[in-house]
Amino acid sequence: MNYTKERPVTHIKTGNRYYLIDFVVNATNGDREGDDMALYMNENEILFVRNTAEFWEKFEEVYDRLEK
Repeated sequence: MNYTKERPVTHIKTGNRYYLIDFVVNATNGDREGDDMALYMNENEILFVRNTAEFWEKFEEVYDRLEK
């Protein structure tokens, strides 16, 4: 599956680049069912999910620094 790399984020601790794909809902029938989750990938297009609040504690968005 091809995902776009339109929304880059950086892991605050390591500086590694990832890409935020979308937000999804956890549907695992466990304690975290219904939690909002961030779906993201690394440069090798390996997918990850993390609780949205935890995601924003660990990552920050990369903004285009070239302003006209």
